[in-house]
Amino acid sequence: MKLIQYHKLVLKKVSFHPYLFKKEYRKALKALPVEDAQDLRQWCRNEM
Repeated sequence: MKLIQYHKLVLKKVSFHPYLFKKEYRKALKALPVEDAQDLRQWCRNEM
């Protein structure tokens, strides 16, 4: 499993709680390479 897929899975699981979602989202952006971080931002805009 790629790192971005892992972070998407985590974000889906915590999407019910705004504080946890924001915390995990920020953590994911720090951990991912720039290209993947941009993909994650776009995914969040479309999915969440």
